[in-house]
Amino acid sequence: MARWILLRRCGGVNVRFPSNEGVGLPVMIDVGVIENMLSAYTFSAIKYIEDDGSVTLGLNELDLAENGRNEEDAIRKMAEAIFEYSEDYYDNFALWYSAPNRKTHLPYVVKALIINDVDKIGELITCRPGEI
Repeated sequence: MARWILLRRCGGVNVRFPSNEGVGLPVMIDVGVIENMLSAYTFSAIKYIEDDGSVTLGLNELDLAENGRNEEDAIRKMAEAIFEYSEDYYDNFALWYSAPNRKTHLPYVVKALIINDVDKIGELITCRPGEI
């Protein structure tokens, strides 16, 4: 059975994508198709080891930062932050999508919301060492 998603904003208002005539159209699409379209989108973080031994991650795609006792803890916190940010972005779509520096976040937000699992989001975060 196909799973479908109707992209909507908070309050049940359909997300509108501008057409050539300025008239928005609601979008209904199979979730599997969206998952396939977004398969190339991953989360990458720069890892910093702090003086106290804790780990700080800076997420490249969504301008988020989290600190944890170790890398595993920092990844878990980052996955939670990604999901919380995605929910906020969705709930306040008109605000976030109209901000020029946040417009490119949309595919990552949709990916996180479709995954809907902090552990699975965490599995998509790759870390590489950073320098201060």
